[in-house]
Amino acid sequence: MESNSSQVQENDVLIGVLSYLSLLWIVAYFLNAKEKSKFASFHIRQGLGILSIYLAVWAMFLVIGIVLGGSLGILVLLGTLSSIIYLALLVLIIIGIYNVLQNKTIALPVVGKLFEQWFAGL
Repeated sequence: MESNSSQVQENDVLIGVLSYLSLLWIVAYFLNAKEKSKFASFHIRQGLGILSIYLAVWAMFLVIGIVLGGSLGILVLLGTLSSIIYLALLVLIIIGIYNVLQNKTIALPVVGKLFEQWFAGL
């Protein structure tokens, strides 16, 4: 789904960009709460999806690190895996912000359609 630039207001673009900036997602959510914009709501769902994956990966690696102990080999492996995942999330954030600035509502690659299902109520 794509939006026409004539339908997207300046405030919606600001909300869309904030949606991808980690905890600023909360600000975007409340800015959009009063007068919901389909454009902003779409990007809020996409941003929440990225934030959710980030927090889940962080918690998962924290627990694995604690359970398996602090051996150097495990820490290096966990560090490498988490770096790859976080780099992929950074790429998704850049794609999301690019889409906002282009006034487009295109789901993020691989996970974007899932985010639309998971957070359909937003």
